[in-house]
Amino acid sequence: MDTTADSVGPHRDSAAASSDVLEAIRLQAEEHPLIDDKAPETLSEKCLHLMHLKAYDEAGKHAQGRDVLDVGCNTGYGTLRLVAMARSVTGVDVSPAAVEAARTRPGGEAVDFRTIDGLGLPFPDNSFDLVTSFQVVEHVTDPLPYLNEIKRVLRPGGQALITTPNAAIRLDPGMTPWNRFHVREYRAAELEVELAKVFADVEVLGMFGVPTLYDLEIERVDANRRGVRKRLEAVAAREAAQAAAAEAKAAASAAKAALPTPAAKPAPSFTARVRRRLGRTPAGAWVRQALGSTPSKPATPAPAATANPSPTPAEPTVVAADTAPAVDFRLYTVEDLFYSGRDLDASMDLMALCTVES
Repeated sequence: MDTTADSVGPHRDSAAASSDVLEAIRLQAEEHPLIDDKAPETLSEKCLHLMHLKAYDEAGKHAQGRDVLDVGCNTGYGTLRLVAMARSVTGVDVSPAAVEAARTRPGGEAVDFRTIDGLGLPFPDNSFDLVTSFQVVEHVTDPLPYLNEIKRVLRPGGQALITTPNAAIRLDPGMTPWNRFHVREYRAAELEVELAKVFADVEVLGMFGVPTLYDLEIERVDANRRGVRKRLEAVAAREAAQAAAAEAKAAASAAKAALPTPAAKPAPSFTARVRRRLGRTPAGAWVRQALGSTPSKPATPAPAATANPSPTPAEPTVVAADTAPAVDFRLYTVEDLFYSGRDLDASMDLMALCTVES
């Protein structure tokens, strides 16, 4: 990608993009849910809402008097929080429906909302002082072009703020994301390595909160992780049983093939042929008695005992737990959340502050 030319993006040709990249963009543009202003119905929903808003409030500390671009603005619910501090605010998203909702939101006229193709940013180099991109990088199949585009539109000394879920609390090692819209989730160290490929100065922070909010979010994501773990274990057990059955069947077939061919049965004797021909007629009974070969009535075999087969366990489902009792949501605000550079693998969410060389 050309990151030095003074031309307007995008810098990637859609014809050159891989099918995986294009499908990921289509999924985000057409199927990803819009974030609305509906009042939270559970404390878990309120916690997620506050987590999203906290990132924008943190961005507000860096937006004073600056030209700001919000990449992945969704419906603009957070973008508008930057208007009071920034000199100008622009919001972009791949979802036309999200951008339309953002434009019609009260106060939306103060922001330049645009739909983008997801392959590049339609702005000249050095256009902004601050770029925010919250909960986006985990959706991106190829992060380097995305990050390079953010760097391209930043002025020297400009900053990028990027947030993403913390894989350390959400996924077992090697587990793929259970959110179907996520391509990859990052631990703090992994995120820093990825961002350092593009930005010279990267600082990663973690979000924490008061015990009620923190515990609720940890339990929510852990419930999803446990559900995925059980489903994977069930699939592995089923595949192992099928493999064992196939192996046993193959061994039985091999053993049967190795047995010697049985000798041909000798022709029936004269008396046997007489008994067969006479059958069970009175004369036949007399002949069989005379020949001393009246067969005894075979005993009726007892029915074999059968056990009721164990029912196949239901496929475990991924569950988002929310067992907290009803509470007054007004008790909690963004002030109950904070960022820290310590214990990042235990954090609720990750935020990276990336700075472009002056």
